[in-house]
Amino acid sequence: MRALFFILLLVGVQGFGQPVFTSADMPAVGDRFVEYFVDTLVGTPITTGGLGANQIWDFANLSIRNNDPIESIYVNPALTRYANEFSNSNLCQYLRETYNYYESTVNDYGYLGSGRGGGVEIFSNSIIYFTLPFTYNSINIDNFNGTNIFRQDTAYIFGTTKIIGDAYGTLILPSGT
Repeated sequence: MRALFFILLLVGVQGFGQPVFTSADMPAVGDRFVEYFVDTLVGTPITTGGLGANQIWDFANLSIRNNDPIESIYVNPALTRYANEFSNSNLCQYLRETYNYYESTVNDYGYLGSGRGGGVEIFSNSIIYFTLPFTYNSINIDNFNGTNIFRQDTAYIFGTTKIIGDAYGTLILPSGT
């Protein structure tokens, strides 16, 4: 769900025509994002909508819950608590006591892992969210693996992500188009 929200956010920012996402469109040190929870039982239900070019996603009547916004701050990873575990990271998202580490290059945008409290999640083969440039009809399939270590326990993580640029168009939110 977080990836979908991020993609919708990017689509809403792009403007007109078929969007082409490059490294300049990815988060950078100093960026701040605020996420709000929505009530899907009141107002407009959320569906993925249609596929293809020039779609319209109208969520103007969406019921936003302003009582618990989540703020993400993107910082220099070298200045964070878990910098030593993520030496390849050039971007860190601080989100509710969690540090999420990314590597953002001109060729891709990937997730390296996270640190929080007594544990770390480290991907030896990172999750590549976007191979750049990413546009309509782009497909990114990526295999990942890593470990999640919390105190004395270790869990092994592996899987595949598939992200498809299957539509573009206009996103209408309560705050505007």
